[in-house]
Amino acid sequence: MLDRKKKPQPGPQHLEQGNLPPNRFGVLVGSYDHVTLSPHDGSHPDDNHVYLWLKVPGGDFMGHYECAFNTMSSRPGSPVQKEVEYFIHETPDEAGLPSIGFSEAEVSYSKMGLKDGDFRKIENGSLRNLVMDYAQRANLIAAYGVTYKEGTGLHDMHLNASEDNGAAHESPNDNHDGMLVFYFRTELKPPVKTMIFIKFSKQHI
Repeated sequence: MLDRKKKPQPGPQHLEQGNLPPNRFGVLVGSYDHVTLSPHDGSHPDDNHVYLWLKVPGGDFMGHYECAFNTMSSRPGSPVQKEVEYFIHETPDEAGLPSIGFSEAEVSYSKMGLKDGDFRKIENGSLRNLVMDYAQRANLIAAYGVTYKEGTGLHDMHLNASEDNGAAHESPNDNHDGMLVFYFRTELKPPVKTMIFIKFSKQHI
């Protein structure tokens, strides 16, 4: 359980934000900087998301970026009721770490072989806790989603190739499904990556 009295600490002030191409589906690869429950490092928590900030230390996309990832279902009585489901898959990773920065990408839950039955409902903040734990331990993080129109981050990091996808961005094809990937490297264990996929309960793969 997440102790709500011990909320994630705000990140450093006056972060230098980068500039991603607007409204573009792709993958942002960087290292963990900080995490909050409030969008744009603000003071108004959004209980439905974790805002994971990634750092890109150099290159064309150098800067800090916010990645909005659904980790809770909407509260009863919300104007738009969305029940979030998730699936976690861990696999050995001998391919090496991905290149840091932003690039266009293709992800399809259906082509990856995922099924509706693989997903389970979120209980008691369990997914939020897992994302926070993975993020702080990972050597590198890859966030797949749609860039903000301002180019300062990513959202729509869930199943998009489905009706009722809940996304502000309408994906033009079936290869724009979002996800989070955590890469772990330690001396005592083989390299692994952990992938987290999410969808809304009314969606079907």
